[in-house]
Amino acid sequence: MAFVEGTLDGVEGITLYRALYREGLMRLVGRELRDGQSLWKLESAPASYDANGRKIAIRTRLVVLVDPKTFLPIAERVIDAALPGHPVALESNLLSYRRLPSGQSVANLLSVAAQHPPRVPRG
Repeated sequence: MAFVEGTLDGVEGITLYRALYREGLMRLVGRELRDGQSLWKLESAPASYDANGRKIAIRTRLVVLVDPKTFLPIAERVIDAALPGHPVALESNLLSYRRLPSGQSVANLLSVAAQHPPRVPRG
């Protein structure tokens, strides 16, 4: 599996990791608690096969933390499996939360009704 730089929106990430899990290219290796949320820890396969059917060891592994119900990816890590202790080579937080100040102006920003008021036909 080759890792390419790029961005996926939430739906694309969900589709990708669900398909990789379903096809057996990623496996469930445990759970991890992150920001109070229990997430599945998916890891790419440690080996692959070439066109002639020979087994090829893969030096790096991709670890993805996903929501167990929706498969929404929360974080990704690239691990160097060839080095002792398997150090993390790269880590990306794919989803983050932040607190918004309270008040009517913020409520109006988040309200669909305030952003799209109903249209009254004039006749």
